Amino acid sequence: MSPQQLPVQIDPLQFGESRRQLDGTLPISAMSRLLEEMVDPDKEGKISISLQFATDSEGYHTVQGRAETAVSLQCQRCMEPVVLKLTAEILLAVVKNEHEVDQLPPHYEPLLLSEGQVQLAELIEDELLLSLPMIPRHEEDCLSFQLTEGPGDLATNEENPFAVLESLKRG
Repeated sequence: MSPQQLPVQIDPLQFGESRRQLDGTLPISAMSRLLEEMVDPDKEGKISISLQFATDSEGYHTVQGRAETAVSLQCQRCMEPVVLKLTAEILLAVVKNEHEVDQLPPHYEPLLLSEGQVQLAELIEDELLLSLPMIPRHEEDCLSFQLTEGPGDLATNEENPFAVLESLKRG
């Protein structure tokens, strides 16, 4: 299905009854909490979204799909920015209260519906935040220690503090 203009608000119950599908993009600038996690945020970036709404065999209204984007996070090894592809796999079941959350099959995450409408950007942002890595880092070794002369090396022209011990050992 070709990308379409995504609605600001969705009614997951109505969308589930009509088995609606949403494909499109949202601006990353609409995700303030996600932007806070990023270094050098690309406010022009886009989030690709594909969602299918349905009613399963047990009567649960479901939201299934994915959201993808690229985010710049701080590598926890070298403390430099690292651009990571972020993919949120979404499998939600609509519930109206905490009691229904306890009754959900384990393969579903709850989408608590306190009102009839849900902000689509908030829903997607929540799922992307949950998919952030706990420890962002470069895939390759970003800490390349040089074994040549550097600030931590013992220079040959400096006196070795253990030279006294060496002389005692010989004596």
